[in-house]
Amino acid sequence: MLQKYDHKKYINDKYAPAWKTLEFFTFGIMVNLYKNLKDKSLKQKIAIRYGIRNEKVLENYFSTLVEMRNICAHNAVLFDHKLYKELKNGPAFNVSNGNSYQIFPAIKVIWFILNSISQSRANELQNNIISLFDKYKNDNVISCVIENCIGYKNIF
Repeated sequence: MLQKYDHKKYINDKYAPAWKTLEFFTFGIMVNLYKNLKDKSLKQKIAIRYGIRNEKVLENYFSTLVEMRNICAHNAVLFDHKLYKELKNGPAFNVSNGNSYQIFPAIKVIWFILNSISQSRANELQNNIISLFDKYKNDNVISCVIENCIGYKNIF
């Protein structure tokens, strides 16, 4: 609901300002909004903000983030999940050896996007993942899952 302050501050008293409305959108809706922008130059400007030259790569990365979020939010099994859409080559990850559907490149995409927003949070994620993998590197079963299912060799 629009606050009285917003009615006084903004000329349009019928609708909330766009920035305020966008705060209520889910990430999936934001991704769809980006995908449906008709102005290609605007899409490219947004992609460049994330350090990506091709807007189709950013769409692909965003779709991967939505997929990973939904897996985690709905308590699905993540470690052996194969991505629905193939990851595209880009600044976050170079696809090779059929690894474009694995979780490891998706983790790289999460880290890459997070790094463009907050380097300290990206470093925190990186350190947590490395320490978690190091913690279980001597467990044969978990080590096998990390290397074969997740596709982890040297994540960062």
